[in-house]
Amino acid sequence: MEITVKTVNEEAYDCYLIAIATVLNSMDKDFHMISTGYWGFEYIPLKEREDRQIGNGIFPYERRKVEGEKLFHGIDLNIHYKASEGQSNQGHLVKDCIETILNDNRIVIIVSDAYWCSWSTYYKKKHYRHCYLIYGADNEIYKCLDPYVNNLFFNESYEKLNLDKACKYVIDISSEDRELNKIKVLDALKKDHEYIQKHEISRQIQWLIQDVDKYFDFENEINGELDQKVISPLVENIRILIRNRQGYLLMLKYLNELGHFKFGDSVDLAKQCINNWKKIRFMLIKNIYHSKQKNIKTMMLTILESIRESEQSFSDTFFKEINSN
Repeated sequence: MEITVKTVNEEAYDCYLIAIATVLNSMDKDFHMISTGYWGFEYIPLKEREDRQIGNGIFPYERRKVEGEKLFHGIDLNIHYKASEGQSNQGHLVKDCIETILNDNRIVIIVSDAYWCSWSTYYKKKHYRHCYLIYGADNEIYKCLDPYVNNLFFNESYEKLNLDKACKYVIDISSEDRELNKIKVLDALKKDHEYIQKHEISRQIQWLIQDVDKYFDFENEINGELDQKVISPLVENIRILIRNRQGYLLMLKYLNELGHFKFGDSVDLAKQCINNWKKIRFMLIKNIYHSKQKNIKTMMLTILESIRESEQSFSDTFFKEINSN
């Protein structure tokens, strides 16, 4: 028993969205509008917090709450199993749900705990919710795909997947054919822009610049063992911010290529924003692995100012292009 899977080769989604994108792609359906609402940013200055790490003040998951996958792609998430708090998982129920979905020729989405996922960097280190797919079974060995971990294909038994301990949900997707409605798309993008304006992203980046200027200390921000340094709050939160913006960029490029929308300038400015954020993260990682740069704070401030300007330019241009479509 095996279902054909068509992977999505984009580092633009979290484990939940890339799971949905992969399933939709395997159903020969589009998925790009799942990033609706994902151009967000929030920074809480040090003066308003007790901790002294700048990175902890960056909230990359802050965004406009909207389910683009449901609004534009007609998705329904069918929950077949949900673990109850304080109760051990009932293995036979999980197995039955997986078998039912596969027999219906659908891909299974497993919402698990990365602490029990042997292929995860969090394995027996950190509890973290994580999604992966089961697309087939052969003699009680599941055929799995983790699209978030470089589209990793592997075969594993129920027991070695630790599903009794790890499984939180067993889900599948049903999707009705839905034509992309231009009015609904533009309305959603207007709400995204209103969110950007309301949260004054450019101003919040200015707060980040001020804290870096006054308080940045590389050793304070990036500490611990080497494997912990590369996922320190400052480095990791910027990585998540970049990823979410890349998903939004893919959505704008997709709309632009449809021919019914014109977002060419917004696409160019979104790329510029993303590249500037990448420069900051690359600089931090380079400083972790190589000799310390004495002028890293000055270099960061220069790039952050470019980020503030490019984010404002994106916002202004995006607004113009939304209204001209």
